[in-house]
Amino acid sequence: MAKHAMLRSASVTERDYPSAARRRGEQGRVVFQYVVDPAGRPRDCVVQESSGSALLDEASCNIVLRRFRFAPARSAAGEAVAQRWVQTIDWQLPRSINLALPMPATD
Repeated sequence: MAKHAMLRSASVTERDYPSAARRRGEQGRVVFQYVVDPAGRPRDCVVQESSGSALLDEASCNIVLRRFRFAPARSAAGEAVAQRWVQTIDWQLPRSINLALPMPATD
């Protein structure tokens, strides 16, 4: 039986709110997709639904690519395989960030 990747570590804090976006009053929800590679590292992040702020969209992908680590997905044969994931981050002022748990992408 195949197994999904499992999130091992992730961190998003209030300090991650881009200062320029905060000064401009920018906030919103970013929905993005990325691939968890066979080593458990996220890559190929693509914004699917923009917050309306390029700063927040870019920060969302950068945080996931830099900080998130997974135990990789496994095929039925037990081999590590790549898997697509969907993630949402809600950026809200004053400096609040709500991080939804990542979910495997469905085709």
